[in-house]
Amino acid sequence: MLKTNNPHQQIYYIIIFLLLFLPFDVGPTKLFYYSVLVIGSFSALFIWLKAILNKNIIIINYHHLLLPVLGLVAIALLSNIWTVDAFATQVKSFTLLTIVILFWLVFQIKDFSHRIEQIVDILTIFLGILSLIGLYQFLFTVPHKFAISGTSFMRAHSVFVWPNTFAGYIILLWPVVFMRFITVKGRPSYKKYGTGLVLILSFAALMATYSRGGWLSFLVIIAILFLLLGIKFIAGNFKSVATVFVICGIIVLLFISLPGSGIADRLADIGEIQQSDSFGRLDIWRNSIKLIGENPILGTGYRTFHVVNTAWLPYNIRYDFAHNDYLQITIELGLVGLVLLLWFILSYGISIWHFYRHTIPAKTANTYLLTGMIAGTIGTLTHSLVDFDLYIPGIGIVFWVFIALIISSSRAKVLKIRTGNKYVSRVSKKYFMTTLVIIITLLALIPAGSKYFQDLGDKQMRRANPNRALQYYRTASFLAPHYGNPHKDVATAINEIARHETEIVKKLQLLSLARTELEKAILYNPRSWQLWKSIALFYEMNLDHFVFDLGNSVAAFNPTDSINSENKDLWLTVPQAHNYYRETIKLYPNNRDLWKELAQSYLKYNYLDSAIVWHEKLLAIETHNNSVRTSFSESLLKNGDFQNSITNLEKVLAQDSSYSYAWFLLGENYLNISKFEESTLCFENAVNYGSDSVMIKNKIESLRAQFNLSKSTGE
Repeated sequence: MLKTNNPHQQIYYIIIFLLLFLPFDVGPTKLFYYSVLVIGSFSALFIWLKAILNKNIIIINYHHLLLPVLGLVAIALLSNIWTVDAFATQVKSFTLLTIVILFWLVFQIKDFSHRIEQIVDILTIFLGILSLIGLYQFLFTVPHKFAISGTSFMRAHSVFVWPNTFAGYIILLWPVVFMRFITVKGRPSYKKYGTGLVLILSFAALMATYSRGGWLSFLVIIAILFLLLGIKFIAGNFKSVATVFVICGIIVLLFISLPGSGIADRLADIGEIQQSDSFGRLDIWRNSIKLIGENPILGTGYRTFHVVNTAWLPYNIRYDFAHNDYLQITIELGLVGLVLLLWFILSYGISIWHFYRHTIPAKTANTYLLTGMIAGTIGTLTHSLVDFDLYIPGIGIVFWVFIALIISSSRAKVLKIRTGNKYVSRVSKKYFMTTLVIIITLLALIPAGSKYFQDLGDKQMRRANPNRALQYYRTASFLAPHYGNPHKDVATAINEIARHETEIVKKLQLLSLARTELEKAILYNPRSWQLWKSIALFYEMNLDHFVFDLGNSVAAFNPTDSINSENKDLWLTVPQAHNYYRETIKLYPNNRDLWKELAQSYLKYNYLDSAIVWHEKLLAIETHNNSVRTSFSESLLKNGDFQNSITNLEKVLAQDSSYSYAWFLLGENYLNISKFEESTLCFENAVNYGSDSVMIKNKIESLRAQFNLSKSTGE
């Protein structure tokens, strides 16, 4: 710990450290970052608890605001009990917990006002660096998947995954930096010019995000600033204010005039939330509202939106967020979570009113910086109507620290709680508090620890060492027994070991263990379509081994078959594999890749009627998909519908005359209707276009010899 006798000083440095080094968008997915976040936060908690227990009293400023915030954290943590995806819930909810612990801690720091300028200066420098990164991406068209259609520029996203969240980060910080620029007086002058430069760079970066929600929220923060400061303040600083906004106006005109920039089009339809060429926000909201009815009171678990939305998710598109924080919190934490969030917003509004009436008249530099923080936080709450700022760790931590600074700096109510007698306080200081913080820290690190051992297991699997991988996966499963993914990884390693086992009875015993682990994965994560698909693939892969590699018939694995054999087990059946595929499709009905896999599986195991039905469903959407039409033709051929199969194969070959397998299937059709010359010609084309199958070549020679056919030259 830092060498200082002042615990508040230590907490201050921890807060600064976390503000700068917390991963900005995706959160602490790596063990190092997660450990930094958790250990830093709980170290601060320990310092504070130790300090207040020495005095035998806890002081909580503006407790009516703190209660809904702690309530949100509590229900997020408790949602691990009823969540549909434990891994997503627990990792993200501990992230939220550490952020709010910092929020609480800032309340307790007395005389923190002289540190506000230092925090703002550090964040100003950081915003300038991130803005430069974003502008570099925009100007040099750094590849990113969120380019605007029809433009010659890429969207700036800086260190964030999404351009819109980068816009949200700028919205939160820009008004604070603006107030810092206004309030810098005298020398050194580089502070004034440096802050002004960051203002301009960050506004240009905001334009380069192409975020229409960001642009609208920018207008909101300007309106809030002017409303709180008043005409008199603006008139008194007219030169600085006018300079900033004139330059911002010039930047807007420059962006509009850039050839192929698309800014004018984005501004023209800034009110359009339903894009004509995509699945827009209105579609997301319309479908997401239906999810509230599934668990209306307590929700599906914090950060599980991406798990529960697959029932309506469009093909080949993933939405991790509802693009409306209020809607997503309602889905994940239920009506209880929504009430707590609205309670917080109402309490925050009351605190802003107190700040406006009692603190702003003081007219100090810190007062103006805090006014900028108010505008930034309101901008974030506004932007959250169309995006997901509150779910981004890098935005969330700054957002909560700003609010804590605002409340603790205003004339807020105070609640005092006695913590016990001196003896209890003395014992707590030496033993209890240290033990408690260590336990909480370890619990918070469990998700990251489990993920760490999963990663080690993955490395061993890539090195073809499944036995070693199994040890790591079992450790991950032991640390987090109610997570689905570690159980799936254990099953994968066991399955790989079984694949190399030569003794049939032992092989089946291993496969039974693997199946048990997969069933646990599904039990703990019932809404994860990937896990349901994993068990379907597990069945199919092992069925392929027993049916094709060992030469059994598919019928030998029918559960109604009473014939026993030492190389089969009745749980390993084709119908069961298909049941798991169908369960997967129930969870993700629009995923046409799953349709294809099921259709191919039906075809492979000669469930021809079902294969034909699923191929027809696919062709109704993908009419020009030659691969699907060829598989459909094969199903018809095996089912004896030769003429229909020929018709479909001719459609395929009309589009791609070099499709070798289509020529082979056409040859098989002609052979079945006794058109031997046409059949021979098709087989020859199959060979000419790349097939080196000995079986086809033998068929050609046999047909020539049997029917005295001359050698063809091709089509």
